[in-house]
Amino acid sequence: MYHKIIDDVFTSMKYKIIKVSFMYIEKLHSALYDEEEYTETPTTKHHRYRHRHKILLHKQRPVHNNMNSSTTRKKRKRMYPGALQRFTIHRHDHIYIYFIHVPKTAGSAIKDMLRRNDKRPPHPHKPREGWLLHTKTGIPVHIIARGHSEASSFPPRARNVFKLATIRQPVERFVSAYNFVREGGKNHPNQGAVQQARNWAPFLQKYKTIDAFLRDTKAVKAIMNPKNGHTHFDLLTRWLNTQPGIPDIDVYIRQTDVQTDLRAFCEIFDLDVVDSTIHAFNVTGEKSKRTAFTDRTLTKLLDTDVQLHNSILDTFQSIHRQCKQKVQKMYSNKNTRRKECED
Repeated sequence: MYHKIIDDVFTSMKYKIIKVSFMYIEKLHSALYDEEEYTETPTTKHHRYRHRHKILLHKQRPVHNNMNSSTTRKKRKRMYPGALQRFTIHRHDHIYIYFIHVPKTAGSAIKDMLRRNDKRPPHPHKPREGWLLHTKTGIPVHIIARGHSEASSFPPRARNVFKLATIRQPVERFVSAYNFVREGGKNHPNQGAVQQARNWAPFLQKYKTIDAFLRDTKAVKAIMNPKNGHTHFDLLTRWLNTQPGIPDIDVYIRQTDVQTDLRAFCEIFDLDVVDSTIHAFNVTGEKSKRTAFTDRTLTKLLDTDVQLHNSILDTFQSIHRQCKQKVQKMYSNKNTRRKECED
């Protein structure tokens, strides 16, 4: 089974990545899913060190120029759902949290907080999209983000793999995205990340108000087009769902209660955080006036997102309770194995 999976990944996806020995993969699989203690042999340790530049986390080396074409990505997504799209190795004794940053949901402010608490030294040229924290007992916690990436682009959830997402009321998020893109993201601290907003700014500046924009149905469809529209106007269902109607998320942070939910997130994973304060980040300057027509039109336009958002709020406490139980069970298993090794 493992031989076929690995061969299919490297031959069909045509990635120029080192073929890790099958013995190493089988032991790693048992360590991840059967919760057995994994002991690295000198042979596999030498193999991993020798080819360390080829098996780095999330690094692929495409062979052909068409590897990143839309057709190839769609084919790869159909053939290899979840983790098989990106050949990823997780250490069984670490925790991995993938951050789904839904646009205009205070995600940039949360990333700023994670950057301030990162245990690694800051990057000299550009900010990282991944942060290393520790629990109060010293377990490494990797929080990984890839800009604005949907949940289906990350590996599936596992015993030590979790997913975190930020959410916001869909109508408010749409209006905030309209104000942000209309001014070209001029107040964003990282101007290198708002080129798409600058490109779409003249398109929205033709409309004096958001109501005038909503009355132009062709313009609304153009900017919400998932293929060539603006990312900030993509539906919430695209960001959270790996299957229709089933969000693949362990923990949510609400934009309206971002400080409270962030502290709850740190408590769930028992994170050793020095500064968990959220500062104002990426605040839009000029804001369009909302009217009854705005709310009525957007509620109808975003009906699916409104239903999904309401269902998340209804089950918010139970989702966090399940995640906390999963984390506590994982920590107890780690402590049990540590005591057995000491004995």
